[in-house]
Amino acid sequence: MIKNTKKFAVSILGQNNHDIVKHFGSQSGHVTDKFEGIDHFLGEETGCPGLPEALVFVEVEVESVTELGTHLMFVGKVVGGKDLTDGKPMTYAYYRETR
Repeated sequence: MIKNTKKFAVSILGQNNHDIVKHFGSQSGHVTDKFEGIDHFLGEETGCPGLPEALVFVEVEVESVTELGTHLMFVGKVVGGKDLTDGKPMTYAYYRETR
C-alpha cells in the first residue's frame, strides 16, 4: 500500500498503550483491516489514519524505496503532524519489559 500511494503516517504511542500495540502487532494487515473498529482520524496532508491516543502523529511522503530481500525500506519527508497527548513514548525495550 505504501509503495503504491507513496505516503504513510506514524502514530507514536505512549507507555500506557499496550493494548493498541498488541492489536496492531498481532495480526497481518494483508489479511485484515487493522483499523476496523478502532477509533482513528485521517491526516490533513496525506489522508493516512492516525490514533487519537498517540502522543504524536507524523505524516510522511515517500522520497525513495529500497528493496532489502523480503522487505522494503521507505525514506520520506515529513509533511505534517501534530502533538496529541502528553506522556512517555513506548519503546520496543519498554514494551518487552512490561507486557
